[in-house]
Amino acid sequence: MQAQSITNLKIQDPAGVATDSAIDGREFEQLVGAGLLEDMNQQLSDISYKMEQELVQKQGIRKEIESLYQMEQGKKVIKVNGNQYIDVSPEDAILLGISGDAIPSTDSDGKVTSYRITKEQFDEAIKSGIYLRDEQLKEMNSNNELTMIQIQSLVDQRKNLLNLLSNLMASANSVAQNIIQNIRG
Repeated sequence: MQAQSITNLKIQDPAGVATDSAIDGREFEQLVGAGLLEDMNQQLSDISYKMEQELVQKQGIRKEIESLYQMEQGKKVIKVNGNQYIDVSPEDAILLGISGDAIPSTDSDGKVTSYRITKEQFDEAIKSGIYLRDEQLKEMNSNNELTMIQIQSLVDQRKNLLNLLSNLMASANSVAQNIIQNIRG
């Protein structure tokens, strides 16, 4: 853009009175650059927030995996009529995703206190639960790689914009210095 271009804008002062203000091309470029810089900073901030949320989500998934491993180690097998069963709490049944396949045990009020499933169902639910959560983590990690590429691109664009703005300011300063020298000389 040329430094000679002039844009007239109506600007309101704090008292609400509109005044004419001439902004030369360099000032306009600097304003646009500052706006772009602010936009890039906001994008980086949004990505950072998204990554923090995903980190919390990953930590939750890892805790679920750990709970599944602990559940696998700590369950007692009950033998009934030659079959092997395991009783799990309602919370564990939700984590395992088996409440629909299991036989509920209720208290006198009809509230479910535990679920009884076969050992085979339990083992399959543990294996499946761990596998699905591992797959979720892999997908999230893959998405993070794409996000890191996006961040790098934004950082590079931001760096280039800062260099451009710096060059514009240096050029404006050089022009001003030349004008001063010509006036003095």
